[in-house]
Amino acid sequence: MKLEKFISTLLHPVFIPTITIFIVIKEYSNVIILENQAGLVLLGAFIFTLLLPLVSVLLLLLSKKIKSVEMPLKEERILPIILTAISMITGFFFLKEIFVYAPIIKSIYLGALYIVLLSLIITKSWKISLHMLAVGGATGVFLILEMLFGQSQHYLMFFIFLAGVVGFARYSLKAHDLKQIYTGFILGLCIMCISIIYL
Repeated sequence: MKLEKFISTLLHPVFIPTITIFIVIKEYSNVIILENQAGLVLLGAFIFTLLLPLVSVLLLLLSKKIKSVEMPLKEERILPIILTAISMITGFFFLKEIFVYAPIIKSIYLGALYIVLLSLIITKSWKISLHMLAVGGATGVFLILEMLFGQSQHYLMFFIFLAGVVGFARYSLKAHDLKQIYTGFILGLCIMCISIIYL
């Protein structure tokens, strides 16, 4: 397997929200979320942003609705994105009582949902990079948390570096052009920043 292919698979967009929420909970337990609520929020994020979307992709793959987990054609991406959005909306209602006491975590979750919904709208006519939307959203999380609380600078630098690695991999695989890559990153970052600051 080519290195670029490995990177694209390892850093598939479906993994990024759960990884981001895990890091936030780890670093800011009892600051923006109570420690006794952290496990349930992380479990909910894992189920509704990773497990169920991943299972739906695998089922679509087995039923030959999509050709690969990379979904090279934009038309293949519509149904998986819809199923991911439904899963995340369901998860929000399961977690909404806890989110009352963890508004920043709520804003991060909603930011990830808004990124998914925007990707659905855009993908109908243009193959924006879902990888870069996801990593841009994660970068936005740590940018705002660094501004609000500090102690996130190393994560911010890490996700900026990761964005470069993922963008290079996607471009090398000819999965996207530079406009689709940069637009994905900037939109993901901006939506997440707006979500955390204003919602």
